[in-house]
Amino acid sequence: MPKYDDKVVVIVGQTGIGKTELSLKLAEKYRGEIINCDASQMKKGLDIGTAKVDLSKVNIKHHLIDIIKPDEKYSCADFQTEARKIIKVLNIEGKLPFIIGGTGLYACAAIYDYNLQYDKMKIDIDQYDIYSNEELHNILKEVDYESYKSIHMNNRVRMIRAIDSARNGYKISEKKGKKDLVYDALIICLKTDREILYDRINRRVDLMVEQGFAEECMSLQDRGYDLMLLSDIGYRQMFMYINKLYPMKDVKDSIKMHTRRYAKRQMTWFKNQMDCVFVDMNYDDINKTVDEVSKLIDNYLNK
Repeated sequence: MPKYDDKVVVIVGQTGIGKTELSLKLAEKYRGEIINCDASQMKKGLDIGTAKVDLSKVNIKHHLIDIIKPDEKYSCADFQTEARKIIKVLNIEGKLPFIIGGTGLYACAAIYDYNLQYDKMKIDIDQYDIYSNEELHNILKEVDYESYKSIHMNNRVRMIRAIDSARNGYKISEKKGKKDLVYDALIICLKTDREILYDRINRRVDLMVEQGFAEECMSLQDRGYDLMLLSDIGYRQMFMYINKLYPMKDVKDSIKMHTRRYAKRQMTWFKNQMDCVFVDMNYDDINKTVDEVSKLIDNYLNK
């Protein structure tokens, strides 16, 4: 049985780029299991709109999919804790952990030394009611000068959070920038030409509608969920259609636009916050991409 002490393969990429198909082939090849790091796919009932893998049709074990209700809170700190537990177990069992998804902050939290324990603490906001915004800004200047420079005086909530964090021994400003890895991780970022990706995104949105995205949203609404409170792309827009506020064409165009903008932000994060090896997707022959990534993994495991 191979040993994967502190080994983890991370595959990130923009939405719609093809992470699912590639990761299934790689996990099967390397006797691995997949840790989902797509925040939207953690929510039960958000299936078509998130292009969630149908677990009943694959033989690769997945973790952290369908673990919370659509409106349930799940923090980056929660993900960090759960993902690291799973990585530890898989390493012991001789299985290679694959972290797969497009939520860059979650991926970073799992493998870099992000101190997120403060995110789990509740802040007693009332204790700050006696201070004006200007007074809070001056306090912030004393306890966390870097945050003071970046947080506007009128942003009261962020100021309070930064002050409270600093007073508990951890400065919010220290979260910024690249951190040190806590695992011997191989980080791969899939990429393709922008025009190709945007075309894939547009076609995927059309397919989602054909597969019953509107019906999925109606079901969520009928079960008491407020679609307008969901931050996941597509659900707020589809609310406009199923409640007869906008025609489907306008809704699809809006979902496509927001998805393309999100994809652009994703790549900015991957480039600036993660030490990635970039791999071009070959859509004419996915197995060629599998072979290219496999060489990277083989070299990584044998070093």
